[in-house]
Order: sequence, then C-alpha cells, then structure tokens
Amino acid sequence: MSKNESALGKISPYIYGTTRLGDGNIPRLERIKVALAAMDAGVWFHTSRMYGDALEVLGEAFKEQPGKIPRLIIKIGWDSIDQLRGVIEENLKPLGVGGTQLGQLCLGGGLAEDFANGGAC
Repeated sequence: MSKNESALGKISPYIYGTTRLGDGNIPRLERIKVALAAMDAGVWFHTSRMYGDALEVLGEAFKEQPGKIPRLIIKIGWDSIDQLRGVIEENLKPLGVGGTQLGQLCLGGGLAEDFANGGAC
C-alpha cells in the first residue's frame, strides 16, 4: 500500500460539509452548536472560504473545543500558484489552525492548463 493510500484510508466514512455554517439566516450560536455536535461525531470536515462566514464559525467552535478539532479538507485553487497559496492562508487563518490534511483542488485558467499538461505547477 502506498503512502497516499494509507492516508486516504483514514478518512472518516462520512464527511461533514460546512456550507450551511456560513448561512447568515441561521443564528450564529445555532451554527456554532451544530459545528460542536459535528466535532463530537469525530468526522472529517470539508470547508471553504466560499461558504460565507463558515470559517469564522468553525474557528469559534475550535476555540471552544480545541481537543476536538477535526481533520480538514479545504477547497483550494483558482488560476495561479500565488492564488492557490493565498487561498490556503485565507482558509487556515480564521480556523486558527496551522494546516490541513487534504486540499480539494479547484483549478482554473492557466493553472488548470499547466496542471493538465504536466507543467511546472
């Protein structure tokens, strides 16, 4: 078994998608409660800067229960390596974490072409 297969085998069978945590129509304290309940479940979380203020809600929940911070998959990418690096930082800073376990690449423009053609990216 390769190193990547070993890491992927550790992903929880269910992943909590955090989109609704960024829904401003739901009271913030309710969203934090949902995040804390999902943290209690011990599943991986998928999140993104694209989900409203979900990252800030998660950051608050993580501060409340730092021993239960889940493994994370974050949506990263866009059109250049510089944007990719910036998006990673945009996601990690409000979460209050130093890294992520997985990134979901969402590539566009020249970066997508470079990647598809086996380029230097």
